[in-house]
Amino acid sequence: MAAIAGFREPHLVMNLQDITAFDDYEARMNRYDIQWGFYDNTVYRNIHSWAVRYKTISSLYINTRAIRNPSYRIGSFHQNHLWGGLLDPQAGNGIAVPSALPIITENERIRPAISKLWEASNWQIKKQLVTLFAPVMGDVGIRIVDSTKHGKVYLEVIHPRLIKQLTKDEFGNVKSYVLEEKRYHPEHPAREVTYTEISGRDDNNVVFFETLLNGSAYPWNTDANGDGISAWTVDYGFIPFVHIPHIDVGTLFGWAETHAARPKFEEIDDQASKLNDYIRKAEEGVFLFSGTVKPSGSLTPTTTTASRDKPDPKREDIPGLWGGVDAKATPLLFDLDISSTLANIEALANDIAKDYPELMIDENKELSGAISGRALRILQSGATDKIEARRPSYDNALVRAHEMAMSIGTMREYDGYKNIGTYEKGDFEHNIGQRHVFKVDEVDKLEEDLLLWQGVAAATATGIPLEVALKRRGFNEKEILEMRGTMRRQQTVAQRRAALEAINSNAPQPETEQNNERVDNE
Repeated sequence: MAAIAGFREPHLVMNLQDITAFDDYEARMNRYDIQWGFYDNTVYRNIHSWAVRYKTISSLYINTRAIRNPSYRIGSFHQNHLWGGLLDPQAGNGIAVPSALPIITENERIRPAISKLWEASNWQIKKQLVTLFAPVMGDVGIRIVDSTKHGKVYLEVIHPRLIKQLTKDEFGNVKSYVLEEKRYHPEHPAREVTYTEISGRDDNNVVFFETLLNGSAYPWNTDANGDGISAWTVDYGFIPFVHIPHIDVGTLFGWAETHAARPKFEEIDDQASKLNDYIRKAEEGVFLFSGTVKPSGSLTPTTTTASRDKPDPKREDIPGLWGGVDAKATPLLFDLDISSTLANIEALANDIAKDYPELMIDENKELSGAISGRALRILQSGATDKIEARRPSYDNALVRAHEMAMSIGTMREYDGYKNIGTYEKGDFEHNIGQRHVFKVDEVDKLEEDLLLWQGVAAATATGIPLEVALKRRGFNEKEILEMRGTMRRQQTVAQRRAALEAINSNAPQPETEQNNERVDNE
């Protein structure tokens, strides 16, 4: 894994005259490091070799700190809401058992296989890395690992810094990749080396793999006999790797969620840092003593020994300057209008919040229990729209990873993947179903259900067929058929009851005390 040789501002922007430069390896390493620096609030710290130059090129105050930088909140929001929540261990559709990733399929046999894959991948935990790396840095990879040694297939999250090269077809499927990272030498544990993994297809469309150590072939893996191998082929029919760009802007690699807002974050941090430093200087102001000379001894404190009354005597020192008899007092600190400066900083923060409505969710959490479900949905709508716009890239990539894993599992006849069908016949087709971005209160859910069926009733009352009305509200064919069957059964029961009531009403009434009483009353 290469380190940044030197910060270059063009690495952070996409030049429309040469968009391929945005995908350059060194450019991406710059972006990933800086975007992660914003996320962990160290972007301006000199612990980064590029920090001083970054602040200089961006014309920032040299002591700028990440005081008002919202990157962590934005990154965490996307991490928690793209795929956030618990998985259904049975890979259900999210109806009977809520699921962060509801599986919608007509082939019920693949649910146990997907469940097996999630378990082998520790996906409940690892999925959170996918939805952290991509929003914060712009990209993430998922490699489908065929572990013949352990007799299983699983998903491995690949940090974007490890992706040295990548090619895709016009549909976004990976055609080849090169992964590179620093590892310790297997034979010399104290020596750090460069591990490289290459995968692609040969002229016969067979997938090949190669592993290198410091650029030369090296057997990092073993075959079924336990012999070391540095190159091998597998007849998968696909490259077992998917790449997720967080925001697709037409280049090979993507934008981070905060990519376009970086200059705004710099500006607000710059001003907030200057204001904080001004307040510090004002609190530790320098006194000018005119008409006198500096005394031979210290002004205060009279002792440097700590005591109960003066635990830190040095903090009571008053810095001062002494002038001669004709000296005049001169302001040594600019008189800053702190209120106006704070107002300007807040105006910048409000402008950022317009670009990132998810920032308003935290500020209004206390209102969630005090306003109606509809009002809360309106408040959350901006953030909801953004998450729903981002999810398709993640969901579609995960579906492809599932299908690749199931293809490998059936080919190898791994436990859990037998008799589930084949990819060629379309047996593995499925998708990730709709789910709420925010948790829904039970009262709000009842309100939503009521509005749903009121809408369906209003539509059918105007002559719209029930099937059309249900489809417009997100019901699939299977759910509509089930509802039709339920309605037919209900109609049949109602008709039978009506027929029985009609028969009973025409039958002679037996003489009972109740009937006699009714006649007498008449």
